[in-house]
Amino acid sequence: MSPDLLTPPYLPQTILPRFFDSAPNLRHLLGSQPDQFFVVRVEDMYPHLRGPVPAVRSAAHTALFIATGEAHMAVGYDHYTARPGELLLVPAGQVHSYAPADVNTGYLCHFQPDLLRRAGIPEPEFLTTWGHPHVRFGPEAEAFVQVLLHRMLAIYDQESLAVLPLLLTYLAALLAEASHAYRPLAGPPLSAAATLTQRFKTLLSQRIRHEHRVAAYADLLHITPNHLNKAVKATTGKSPTTWIDEALVLEAKALLFQTTLPVAEVAALVGVADASYFSRLFKKLEGRPPSALRQAPARALD
Repeated sequence: MSPDLLTPPYLPQTILPRFFDSAPNLRHLLGSQPDQFFVVRVEDMYPHLRGPVPAVRSAAHTALFIATGEAHMAVGYDHYTARPGELLLVPAGQVHSYAPADVNTGYLCHFQPDLLRRAGIPEPEFLTTWGHPHVRFGPEAEAFVQVLLHRMLAIYDQESLAVLPLLLTYLAALLAEASHAYRPLAGPPLSAAATLTQRFKTLLSQRIRHEHRVAAYADLLHITPNHLNKAVKATTGKSPTTWIDEALVLEAKALLFQTTLPVAEVAALVGVADASYFSRLFKKLEGRPPSALRQAPARALD
């Protein structure tokens, strides 16, 4: 994904003050370099939350393990519900949001992709834009993952990043367990239509600010628009046009929450010159105009 084409990813030290209290114990929970790595109990974060966390794009990978309750999250263009013993993963650069009023316990781990490369940890498919970000563990693996995360948190609380190599060993074990339990959404082997749809979604995440025509994506994939329409509709139940509209609005949501740009400038940045058309499309998909969406978190923070 080309970072210059999309909403700049946030760093924890810039986004957290907007949605969390700036209490000393929260800073202690996250450690000295939360942009690089942190692991916390989910329930320890909730008391500091000042309002719903909207659509944002992170510079790091995020892993959310649920021990009790449920978590509802939008990752990219899809919505997921994680239950006890399940893991939700958000690849770096992917727009995501958390549902308000979730009641759960578990662990949240945030880590820079560069840490994996430096430690020689292969990037799993579920940390890519085309992977399935929802992993379900069996009972034995779930118990082991809970022990693993508990130990990782204890080490991080005591030593922070002074023992980063040890933390990365535990992280590698967590990702290995997740990789073992991982099941691609379509199931192996992927059909030709599913493979084509993955390639279309990857292009969409890279080019949504500059290209909104189905024919353009078909050209990039060296197929006809009709072929692309049939493949995407058969795989996802939605047309490429719907995917494009939803991707455009999702990118706009991240811009609305992570910048103070006027709505007309947000529209222009996602490639829509007509601000009125942009507002109509946004309201059609979100149920409210972009200006109202931007005001929602501000009200929650008052």
